[in-house]
Amino acid sequence: MTKNLKTVSILALLCLAPVAGQAYDQEVYRSAAIGTRWLSIPASARVASLAGAYTARGGEPGALESNPAALAGTHNLQAIFTHNSWIQGMQVERLVGAWEVENLGSFAVGVDYLSLGEVERIEISSSGVPVSTGSLHPNAMAFAGSWGKIYGTLALGATLRGISENQISGSDTGFEADLGAHRTIGKNWRVGAALKNLTVDFSGALRPIDLRAGGGYTFHGKHPLALDLNLDYQPQDREPPDWRVGAEWAATKQVILRGGYVLAGNDRAPGGPTVGLGWLNGFLELDYALYGAGELGFSHLVTLRILSLGE
Repeated sequence: MTKNLKTVSILALLCLAPVAGQAYDQEVYRSAAIGTRWLSIPASARVASLAGAYTARGGEPGALESNPAALAGTHNLQAIFTHNSWIQGMQVERLVGAWEVENLGSFAVGVDYLSLGEVERIEISSSGVPVSTGSLHPNAMAFAGSWGKIYGTLALGATLRGISENQISGSDTGFEADLGAHRTIGKNWRVGAALKNLTVDFSGALRPIDLRAGGGYTFHGKHPLALDLNLDYQPQDREPPDWRVGAEWAATKQVILRGGYVLAGNDRAPGGPTVGLGWLNGFLELDYALYGAGELGFSHLVTLRILSLGE
């Protein structure tokens, strides 16, 4: 028998504390479905600093985690890399490349990697004594392809994602899809919605579907200010939705200040304030975010974005 309290607690956190005793929930949150949970860990410093309130934003390949329609409007060739030093020693890495194809829209490919660190494996011997039998390195990877295109004031997008997990209970693979849209209204208003974690394989795993919707308003001028409010609802949790609010202000041509807050729908979901800073220098953008995870503290994200290669 293997006992591993650290890994169990981490996986429980990734599952956002499912309701015990409900067979349906236990199926949703089993190892094969954890991929959709850890992919909800912020993978872009810009999005994280705005508390994930990014469903109605566009032209940003790093925002694919919020809404695949955000890819629409991405010009020429771009690349982003994010390092997320998350809680309990976990790390999440993301690499995304995006490019524009005339008349067809924008496309992106990406890879995400989750490391749960090194965990000691303890087994109970025949005499009932705990014995160390080495170490484990649980991890997960996701490979994704995305498309987005603008049709007048409406943008549509889709993502197909393959997941591979190497957990204590064994290895699992699967596929899922995201669909999204956002629309601009006049010069200032925008709205967006996304349906995430749709099962598209035959594994029988139940994916925790995520519904996201939001709106925002931008004050244009010498120092633009963008405000966004989002709702994040996972119906299989049987819990109230999370509310996310974010603000982004261009203090100078090179420095962008960001902040936000996650109002969790229940006391087991991570919530709290977020802050961030962006620095632009020609074709480079460097973003930093301090992201709250409730009582567990804060995680640090750094994203390097290479803008408009080939111009």
